[in-house]
Amino acid sequence: AIVYLLFFSPFFTIQKITLEKTGNLTASSLAPYLDKFKGKNSFFVNTGQITKQLVEAFKYEAREIRVSKGYPQRLIVKIEEYPPVLNIRLIAPEVTQKFLINEIGYALQENAEKKELPVLVVKAEKPVTPRTIIIPKDQLDPVFEAVSKFQNIFGMKIIEGEWKKIEREVHLKTEKNFMLWIDLTAPIETQLTKLKRAL
Repeated sequence: AIVYLLFFSPFFTIQKITLEKTGNLTASSLAPYLDKFKGKNSFFVNTGQITKQLVEAFKYEAREIRVSKGYPQRLIVKIEEYPPVLNIRLIAPEVTQKFLINEIGYALQENAEKKELPVLVVKAEKPVTPRTIIIPKDQLDPVFEAVSKFQNIFGMKIIEGEWKKIEREVHLKTEKNFMLWIDLTAPIETQLTKLKRAL
């Protein structure tokens, strides 16, 4: 009777999937991976396998995904997403695109903007498709470092910049219309410290 209760009773059938998250991932985008477990017995659901599938499917959006069971009838999915860090204005021949990108350079949304984040102009030979890497993380990190360290050192907000891929520079414009060029191949903090001493 105990075996029947545990493995065959509807009391342990998953009825609800709880999502705990903040960010851009929607329930509808996760549904194809999760809804198939509704009606399954909790004891036969492999949370490790579900986690693996979700991590692979959303590796550019989610920093961490955890799936657990909320006995007797719940599946709990916790998602920590990569935060958005820059608004991108991508200029290609005959078209200008706008994207919101996260900290690994992935385009989260097209035609979206967070006003509290700086705008970075990127020139490209052709338009890009949404939900792709626009700036690889190893190239984005020094750009983001330049923006954040300048704001911390000078107390001025960066409102716009232009990423010079070939020159390996970023040109930044502050809220006070102050322009500066940062060499992304040299130590950024050293450059900013020298600039502060000169002003």
